[in-house]
Amino acid sequence: MKKLFVSVFMVVVLASTQTCAAERANLSGVTRDMLTPGFWISRAAKPNKILMNRDEIAAFSNEIKHTDKTHCVDVFSLPVMLTAEQLASYINTFDFPKEERYVGDIKADAKHYEQINRLRDVAAVRELNIVRFGTAIRDTQIRAFPTDDPSYTEPNYVEFDMNVESVAKIWEPLALLHTSHDGRWMLAQSPSVLGWVKSEDIAVIGRDALKKYLDMDFLVITGNRIFLDRSHTSPQAERTELTMGTKLPLVKGVDIVDGITADYSNTAILPGRDKDGNFIEKRARIPLHCDTSVGYLPYTQANIIKQAFKMLGERYGWGGLWNARDCSAYIKDIYLTFGVELPRNSRSQTRIPSTHFDTKDMQPEKKELLILKLPAGAILQMPGHIVLYLGRFNGRPYIIPDAYAYGESGLKGTNGRTKINCVAISDLQITRKNGSTFLEAIHNINVIKSAGK
Repeated sequence: MKKLFVSVFMVVVLASTQTCAAERANLSGVTRDMLTPGFWISRAAKPNKILMNRDEIAAFSNEIKHTDKTHCVDVFSLPVMLTAEQLASYINTFDFPKEERYVGDIKADAKHYEQINRLRDVAAVRELNIVRFGTAIRDTQIRAFPTDDPSYTEPNYVEFDMNVESVAKIWEPLALLHTSHDGRWMLAQSPSVLGWVKSEDIAVIGRDALKKYLDMDFLVITGNRIFLDRSHTSPQAERTELTMGTKLPLVKGVDIVDGITADYSNTAILPGRDKDGNFIEKRARIPLHCDTSVGYLPYTQANIIKQAFKMLGERYGWGGLWNARDCSAYIKDIYLTFGVELPRNSRSQTRIPSTHFDTKDMQPEKKELLILKLPAGAILQMPGHIVLYLGRFNGRPYIIPDAYAYGESGLKGTNGRTKINCVAISDLQITRKNGSTFLEAIHNINVIKSAGK
């Protein structure tokens, strides 16, 4: 009798487990066999066709910098000096929020913002102000204001610090415009974001010297993230982390790096910082087994899909919180591996000079037919969110979004939303906070390709 009970119990548990698994899959309209890049590559038309060559991509990225409302700039084109009015405009770019914000569980008050304003130190602006240059020695947050204090919309809402704008990657060029009153922060213009970075994370280097390093032969990190060796001379130091899209200058003819042969690695230059904050050159081994590319990856649908899948399940991180990515940073990092320098934020990414479709007023059925004709890697934008098109299956379009939460596919939000908090795969029938489907909410579509391809 006990054996029979155990058998029945196991059958019930197994059935329950299978039901749960089916329910979890159905949450986003995805089954297990859809969780590999090969599944989608095999469904793409001409997946290995080059969509843009290196010269076309370089020209495209340069055009983005000169396109209105992308907020992308060529930092090397900034003037040698900024007038007092120009610099003050940069410093005051971010307005203090009018709505309630919290530092932890404490409501931010006038005194809090007065302190931040003192740290911005507009009073120190001179008639003429020198523009310096630098780069991050480690991935570092770019913040709206020169403070570690968070800015939550609700008490202790740690998932969303509204003071975080983005992350500056190692070797990303930064124009250094101003220093906070306490010296702990620098106002920096990156190619896609303006904000405050920690001084201790920045190495100051001359404009021409920085350009020279960035023009060298280079290695691109094509994996989600890799970690470098611990240093023999500083074993207590944290291992350097390099994230997807990071570009490192290469050197040749190196035999030994930190006591280890370089025969089975590429040797890259890393930026270091002396006691005065000035740049010093460091060497690093990048083992051949690491997921990297000498030069950019070929820009194909197959490679877009492969890159997107390398972050499947990676947690979501607003603005770069938790050493993670949000929806637009996810797309930006994928495209960086091909040399495409996209804007940082979702709305700005729709402004790029690519093949564009305005779908705000389009009926869902017509919109779906349009999406089904798109190549993998098309960028689909809705208010406050942006996703990457993956491909079609059984006549339905699928995406690979980096999402915080959404409602179950096909139920129009009747069961509320589930916290996903990672890179996932879904159809376009999942729902937003207001109950609309992702398909209904898509306002803009951009396809990055050469004319005629």
